[in-house]
Amino acid sequence: MEILKQVILNHLPAKSKHTSKCISLNCPCCIYMGESRPDTRGRGGLFIESDTIGYNCFNCRFKCRQEKGQKLTFKMKKFMELLGVPVSDINRAQLESLKSSSVSYSILGLETKKEYTPKVDLDFKSVNLPDNTVLVHDVISNTDNTNLIDVYNYAIDRGIDNYPFLMWCDDKAHRLNRRLIVPYMYKGNVVGYTARLIDKCAKQERYYTQSPNSSKYVFNMDSIYKDRKILIINESPLDSILYDGVATMNFEPTPNQIRLINEFKGKKIVVPDFGSGGMKMIETAISNGWSVYYPDWNTNFDLGEATQVYGRLFILERILKNAIDNPIKIKVKSRIYKENFS
Repeated sequence: MEILKQVILNHLPAKSKHTSKCISLNCPCCIYMGESRPDTRGRGGLFIESDTIGYNCFNCRFKCRQEKGQKLTFKMKKFMELLGVPVSDINRAQLESLKSSSVSYSILGLETKKEYTPKVDLDFKSVNLPDNTVLVHDVISNTDNTNLIDVYNYAIDRGIDNYPFLMWCDDKAHRLNRRLIVPYMYKGNVVGYTARLIDKCAKQERYYTQSPNSSKYVFNMDSIYKDRKILIINESPLDSILYDGVATMNFEPTPNQIRLINEFKGKKIVVPDFGSGGMKMIETAISNGWSVYYPDWNTNFDLGEATQVYGRLFILERILKNAIDNPIKIKVKSRIYKENFS
């Protein structure tokens, strides 16, 4: 872990800002994640603790996390590569992680690796919602607050107005009074939230998110344990509400998120977005034996936008009818799919 920390610190951009909580830097991953231009506003956050290294970009939403005693993750290696770390240094850090994560013993002179299956981590930290946060359904019928009414109308347009946990607050910080708040719940506790801006505003991020459990939590995870045949998986919490599915909140699900989703006993169907992020979701599906439905509405709509245009029943029928189960067919189809946005 010490070698990894030093390698990353040695290759941070010159204008990185160090604070007591994190290191802010221009994100090196934005172009890789499909953004049209590099980050110049220091929206990447690097968190270095004694046993953990984490990174999160508030622009392209690239996230990675490395814990002591674990093998170097694909996303951490990709972050280092995009940061400009030489291959030799990445290999050196990877060798350190392999040494610390391998449990072996010698029998008659032969080295044997001890295999084990990691358990699902359900130890989620609780999060406080913004002050004065209210459930939309509790107050919408007796309000003349135009901001709240606009937020509720946005939920109606997205087709999620019946979701019982829609929230709102009147705080102007981060323009929360113009955002629809969707909490991340686990056993009745709030373990994070995302606040979707309802206006088009170039100066504000679409999502303001507080989620200390983002590396392991799956939105709407209660659906995983329901007695049903199909589970729809995508990246967006708001879109997943439409189909009572789950959302990973990133395009490259973490090992714990994958283990959680694999707890579901039925058919798991990934519905990717158009773009490079969607391709990463497809790769995860192939690796884990999940099915894939390739959007065939011939536009750049994501799942939520397509549902708004074509209707929930039509989209659901398309997903159930045309999802591909065979991994070879998924790979062949992915080449055609990639050409549609390249």
